[in-house]
Amino acid sequence: MRPATHDSGGRRFDIIVGNDPAHTRAVNFSILCQHLRRGLEGQKERPLVIVDHVAAALAHAKDPSDDAAHRRLMLRKLFAWAGSLACDDRVADVVLCAGQPAASASAWRARPPTDAEFRGSLSGWIQ
Repeated sequence: MRPATHDSGGRRFDIIVGNDPAHTRAVNFSILCQHLRRGLEGQKERPLVIVDHVAAALAHAKDPSDDAAHRRLMLRKLFAWAGSLACDDRVADVVLCAGQPAASASAWRARPPTDAEFRGSLSGWIQ
């Protein structure tokens, strides 16, 4: 590992470059979530964050490889970050989009899923 320093407008960021790209992506994703949270805090109006293509990430997370293990870690981080941001801290509204647009739109018009139904639908994806 070698530390590198990036100077951005008077702010310094230390970046560690490692040998495992999947782990590096997971660390960078965690840092991205922290920076996004910091940017959303203190807004006059509550912003809306939309994360699209979650179904694709969930599908790839089912692989038994080590890379998929890091994807599952990042998805857990995403779900925890979104829940904390929207429910615990009430900083922003977060929408995670997954599935076919037409199918999900008709399902939401019929009746939104209960919390138990939503958690049950994720149980096969994330353990």
